[in-house]
Amino acid sequence: MGRKPSNVREKIIRAAYEVIQEKGYSKTTLENIVQRAGLTRGAFYYYFTDKDEILQELEKRYEATYRNPYGQIARADTVFGTIKNLFISNILSKKEPNPYAVMFRYRVESGTQLEGLRERQCDLDYDFIEVIAKLIQQGIDSGEFDQAIDAREHACSIYLVLLGYDTFLLTHGKAPYAPAEIEQWAERMADIVLKPLLLPTE
Repeated sequence: MGRKPSNVREKIIRAAYEVIQEKGYSKTTLENIVQRAGLTRGAFYYYFTDKDEILQELEKRYEATYRNPYGQIARADTVFGTIKNLFISNILSKKEPNPYAVMFRYRVESGTQLEGLRERQCDLDYDFIEVIAKLIQQGIDSGEFDQAIDAREHACSIYLVLLGYDTFLLTHGKAPYAPAEIEQWAERMADIVLKPLLLPTE
């Protein structure tokens, strides 16, 4: 007997996501999911043991949307340029609200199901801060950045700006002031946030 098409699995995941968005996780039942997917319980159990297992799959997708922008950095000729590339690419990777973030922040109630996700989210946050801090330290060591700055403090401030952007996007569904040209807006924001790293001009 051959395996069932993988698009059936995706159909179940999509149905679960939609129902959770509408009802919240605790009020979502297996029956809700299979009805939305137009499938039988047997089809559901072929791929998943229960709705918690679907939540774990949705967690993986949520994490991937945050980890992917941090995994590749476009290196520039200067450390400042490299950090600016990272900042801008992070903004541009989130032109639309992250649908999984909306679900986990607002539709999945606090409970044991989220404990592992919280820990992994913390790891992601600190990993990204360390990536930025190491780049800033390179700029300090090379003389490109002001020697008086603290690399980790500035890394945290940069990260908090990006986190604030995430929150704004989740709440409002669009970037602040809804700029027509998001690329130009991201570049201006990068300059405002990152220029304090540079050596003071006479």
